Amino acid sequence: MSAASDIITFHFQPRRVVRRRLAETKGEGEALMYLLVACLLFYVAQIPEMVRADLLLTSTAPFTGVVAGRFMGGAILAPLFFYGLSALMCLACRLAGFKIPWFQMRVTLFWSLLASAPAMLSLGMIRGLTPAATVLWPISALVAIAFLVFWAIGIFEAISKWR
Repeated sequence: MSAASDIITFHFQPRRVVRRRLAETKGEGEALMYLLVACLLFYVAQIPEMVRADLLLTSTAPFTGVVAGRFMGGAILAPLFFYGLSALMCLACRLAGFKIPWFQMRVTLFWSLLASAPAMLSLGMIRGLTPAATVLWPISALVAIAFLVFWAIGIFEAISKWR
């Protein structure tokens, strides 16, 4: 199945989709594509907020500088951070007695990021429409919790696969 249809199916049958993705992801290139598409979508989710800040003149930096800086952070630094996070989580699982290969841990993390991208895009639209922190905080917390649940499901499926 395509990644887009798997993202939709993932919200209803997460274990089945994660099992299939763990089995079908052939190499590092495919796993890296999950990560890069997720980072690109997370960057796109920030655009409404950047435009609002520029239009309301709340940003002291020039718009092009803000856009370039956030792109650099999202396209270059975020993937490095997520590779490191997957390595740390793989090490933590091994210390807990679960032998999950690092590749499988990367696939679960990267797929969880990609699966939570639609929620992040929705959050980006809301951030672009309202600067009120009272509205943003609960929605941001829900998006973070959804990502953590997605990742936990992926880790548990990887553990059950490698027992």
